[in-house]
Amino acid sequence: MLHIKLLLTPIQMHRMNKEEPLELTSDSINSIESLYKQNLDFLYNQLPMFQNVGKVAFKANLDNTYSLCEILDNPQKKIKTIHIAGTNGKGSVAHMLAAIFQSAGYKTGLYTSPHYTEFRERIKVNGEMVSKSFVNTFLDKVRSQVKEMQPSFFELTVAMAFDYFRNEQTDINIIETGMGGRLDSTNVILPELTIITNIGLDHTAFLGDTLELIAAEKAGIIKENTAVVCGAMNDSALQVIKNIALSRNAPVYQTVQSHQIKSSSNGTFDYDLGEDFLIDEVNPSLKGAFQQENIHTVLTAIKILKNKFNLDVSSIKNGLENTRELTSMWGRLHFIAQNPTIVLDGAHNEEAIKSVINDIKAIKYENLHIIIGFVSDKNPEKFLKYLPINAAYYISKPSVIRGMDVNVLAGFFVDSKREFSIHSTVNEAYLSAVNKAGNNDCIFVTGSIFTVSDVLVSL
Repeated sequence: MLHIKLLLTPIQMHRMNKEEPLELTSDSINSIESLYKQNLDFLYNQLPMFQNVGKVAFKANLDNTYSLCEILDNPQKKIKTIHIAGTNGKGSVAHMLAAIFQSAGYKTGLYTSPHYTEFRERIKVNGEMVSKSFVNTFLDKVRSQVKEMQPSFFELTVAMAFDYFRNEQTDINIIETGMGGRLDSTNVILPELTIITNIGLDHTAFLGDTLELIAAEKAGIIKENTAVVCGAMNDSALQVIKNIALSRNAPVYQTVQSHQIKSSSNGTFDYDLGEDFLIDEVNPSLKGAFQQENIHTVLTAIKILKNKFNLDVSSIKNGLENTRELTSMWGRLHFIAQNPTIVLDGAHNEEAIKSVINDIKAIKYENLHIIIGFVSDKNPEKFLKYLPINAAYYISKPSVIRGMDVNVLAGFFVDSKREFSIHSTVNEAYLSAVNKAGNNDCIFVTGSIFTVSDVLVSL
């Protein structure tokens, strides 16, 4: 394998591999580690997990989540939250908001899903993952009720996050929905603000097969008298959200009306929020044209939130410029190496893949190598129309049960007349691409968060 210069920062590497505090004895750490591995086995193999079994893990009500929260003395009622839904961009918006609050000195909880390399990535405070010892203690506390109740993996982890944030006495918590909104397990909170980033066709088997139906599901997180920020989206989907918001007396703020963005020749951006609120010469941590839309949404939210929180221009700028380091964010147009350039992006629906391919095309390279793998409920034909012809493709199956069989995926590539090779694992595909790529080439990993995850785990 070639020697590649990784671009992961020391902080990112520390957080990627963070264990228990060093003041613990080696015996204590070994005991925590052993129990944690047993608990992970319980979480992954005993509870229905969407990334493994798909629809079986989906619960069409919030009963289990409310019951779990009741057992824990309703931690969701004792924390301040911001609730984020949307087809694309919700994870990026969540991480940017968390980084801004951290920069302003607020102790900030962040709940996102799925994880890339380690379960504990889902639950963080100020960018640090929940400890293994807390996971162990939490599961010991609820194990008997869990065995009786049989919640899903997601229901249990949501309750764990709320309990952790309450115990940590956080100032604010950014909560990302898993899928949809109305029936999502996170939808038991009364947030300070609701954000719906955009509406696209994804998870149609659960949320509906039209933008309007999906919008109605996402809008299910809107609460009485709580402001809603809407990112750029289809007019008919936006109208659905507005109608639901009106019925709940929730004011709607559209990002397209909120402020101006001006790009500078040195690659920075100026954001004018009006009312003498200018953030200039910002070099965002999250790159790509689609991230400018997400920043637009974040700044609209900030305009509302700054009436409740002390979020000054310096904190906003620092948060936008250091999102990855402050929150340990992975996988969205993520440049992890150079010579050759290696980029990771977990784009897994049409809108996302179309957007990120435009950003990849803007990179300077001699040859393009694309490592790609999907989960089985995706239709590769819909993605192929956006993927460049002039690239070498390395196709493989992500290492989750729902991963699409590589021979099935190969059939679509044969029909598309693209150059491709078949690999039994994502890691094998990655090593093949790295060994074939020249220093001036670009290697792009995409198709699923789980494809990206397999590469990150192998680093």
